[in-house]
Amino acid sequence: MRSYKQYKNSRFLTQPDVENQPTVTLVKTVERDVASPGEKQKSKPCAAFKELDKPLVLNIENMEAIAEIAGTDDMDKWPGTRVTLYWNPEVTYKGKVTGGIRIKASPSEPAEEKVDPATPVPATVADEVEVPF
Repeated sequence: MRSYKQYKNSRFLTQPDVENQPTVTLVKTVERDVASPGEKQKSKPCAAFKELDKPLVLNIENMEAIAEIAGTDDMDKWPGTRVTLYWNPEVTYKGKVTGGIRIKASPSEPAEEKVDPATPVPATVADEVEVPF
């Protein structure tokens, strides 16, 4: 299927970015302004991944999934965590079924070294100032 959504130029991950259910390595979580141009500033936590050039805006459900997979709710200890991103068409937002990106444990893989939090992150995340949670 060739969807028009592939032409959407988003600063953040969207459905076409996760259609192949990529397994990725979390590099860093930072707080970013996620407001659209012309809207009032709205900061949310975002996750940067080693293999992707755009961050994922995190909601509570996805943060809980990462915490469970990483074995800690300390976001500073999440770098190096391997997860799989996927599209769930049943996700609701404000009472409407919209679909959304979800996170699950990655398939069994050989253990990899933890990513150093000082590792460079994609420019879309690295240029932002980190704000404490």
